[in-house]
Formats: sequence, C-alpha cells, structure tokens
Amino acid sequence: MGFSNSQRIVVHQLERGDISFVFIGDAKPSHSLTVMDNKMKVYQRLRYEKFEVEIEDEVDILMSQDIVAAQMSTKSITFTRAQSGWLFREDKTEMVGPFMADFYYIGGLYLESRKRREHLTAEDLQRNRAMVENFAHGAVTGSIAIDPYLEPPPRRRSLPPPPKCTVSWEEHTSFPPGEPPNLVR
Repeated sequence: MGFSNSQRIVVHQLERGDISFVFIGDAKPSHSLTVMDNKMKVYQRLRYEKFEVEIEDEVDILMSQDIVAAQMSTKSITFTRAQSGWLFREDKTEMVGPFMADFYYIGGLYLESRKRREHLTAEDLQRNRAMVENFAHGAVTGSIAIDPYLEPPPRRRSLPPPPKCTVSWEEHTSFPPGEPPNLVR
C-alpha cells in the first residue's frame, strides 16, 4: 500500500487476479476510485451516480440470484508462529518488500454463509443450479461470461405487497415474553 500527499492510496498486486485499486481523494466522485486489472490491462472507474434504469437492472439481476449472507466466526481463532527448518526449528521470518515480516498460522477461523431463496422462481432456481454446476466443472457459458452483445435480462414484475398486518400493537404487546405472534408471510 502506498501513500502520497495523504490523498492517494494504491494497493498493488493482490493475490488471485493482480488487481489494483486507485483512490484519489481530491478528485470529483466520478473519477475518485479506479479498479485496474493488470493482467488484462483494463480499468474501470467506479461512480456514485446511478440512473433509474441502472438501478432497476441491478435489482433485477440481484433478485434472480440467491441472497447470501456470509460472516467469519472468530470465536475459536488461534494464531501460531510458523516454524522453518528441519532439524533446528525456529520462528519463520522473511523480508517482504522492505519490511521484516513474522509468519503465523491461523486456526479456528470459520466462514459461515446463509442463503435465502424464497424470492426465486422455479426457473431462477434451475438456471442458478445449472450455472453453479457449469462453473464447478470448469465450463464457462454465455450466462456466466460477460458479453456486451448479449441482450439484457428481461424485466421482472414487482412482487405483490405483503398482506396487511392483522395484529394490532396492543395485541402484540399482550403476548407473553418469548412467544411473539407470527408477523411474516
């Protein structure tokens, strides 16, 4: 990570893709953040302004996929110094760039993920399952690859609103603690 004028932050050569993020703090928002793929030699500026059509397209795409919530559980995390050497073992230390770095093994770190699918149609579920299977077997299909000549996904109709709540506030507060009424669909 490099700092200059406390305005520009550049992250170089991240693992898995060789991607750089360039943030210029004093530039206007439409030019302040740039993502560069150094292998493909392409870049994209991230912008904050969104048009109504772009938001609708993004919502359509997101609502045709699983909603996944992931979090890391660090309850039982442990750090152990990495060792080097066969006969005479010692703590592993190496130069990383201009810095002397100590190496650690991390144990007990778990990634927990939860999926929600009740908003998906049977067609969405089938298409998502096929996409995951193709991706797992190394096949990249047109639905996965980004192709600017593909037609945009069809517009979805909005879901019907949830039914009106039939439980009043007084009824809700009269239920015993730990036994609330069912308020969801």
